[in-house]
Amino acid sequence: MEFPRINFDFANPQQCIDLLASVPLTNLDHAREALVGLIRGMLATPPEPLAHLEVLEQARPAVSFVVGEIAKRYSFQPLPPALQENDLLLQGVSLLQAMAHSYSEVASRGGELPHVQSRLAVICQRCIHYSGRVILEYFRARREIPPGLWIDLHGYYATAEEWGIAALQVVEPMNDLHSTESCQDAYCAILLVDLANPYGRSPREFVWVTRWARLFAQDTSIVRPSGTAEEQKCYGVDLMLDRGLRPMTMLSPTQSLYRFDGARLAPRLQQLILRLRQ
Repeated sequence: MEFPRINFDFANPQQCIDLLASVPLTNLDHAREALVGLIRGMLATPPEPLAHLEVLEQARPAVSFVVGEIAKRYSFQPLPPALQENDLLLQGVSLLQAMAHSYSEVASRGGELPHVQSRLAVICQRCIHYSGRVILEYFRARREIPPGLWIDLHGYYATAEEWGIAALQVVEPMNDLHSTESCQDAYCAILLVDLANPYGRSPREFVWVTRWARLFAQDTSIVRPSGTAEEQKCYGVDLMLDRGLRPMTMLSPTQSLYRFDGARLAPRLQQLILRLRQ
């Protein structure tokens, strides 16, 4: 498949949609190249913001399929530097990062437009989804998280908090456990995986960990610390630090500090353990 095509107009949403329909999913390498070319092309020559958003939404199933198939090639073995599997990891990650950047550009360019403002909760949730997925792929590959990736994720969530939309539920077709998901749900799911010793999991266990994290994320939340002594036994996250959850005793009180609230999670986990025993 030749890409980009001669005289292709990335600012024309119908051409972009037609290209998506022709992406050769049976040829993984060509499919990834086509998707990366399309997403980056729209960043360079963007369609009207709402049209840009709709093209990204239509690209999501293909992106999910391609990244998932790429992950199968590296998830069952460690990744020493300079091996082919490491290149595959970077290929999948670059596609996910391009999606997160594209959604944020839609908000940046069209945030003052009423028809884009009404979709800001969707846009923020997608940014968190894709930036969080980047971190998950490094967990899956048992590789150290590169500098800046936690900051990217925290930044998207901080924006949702600032705009007052962190708890708004939006339709999320990529979540096969819940029909809707908020920015906070998407964010907490990544934090739950971080808590679950992801590097110590087998590939099969990691799949279950990520699935359970999506299932139980709606029973958790991110709240401002109250300063009580009991709270020091909990975990927290500082949105200005390039790392995930840490015990509250390891974190200094700042305006960017949040406490991870999993109080509602314990009864759900007890029910799950009981069902597994049965």
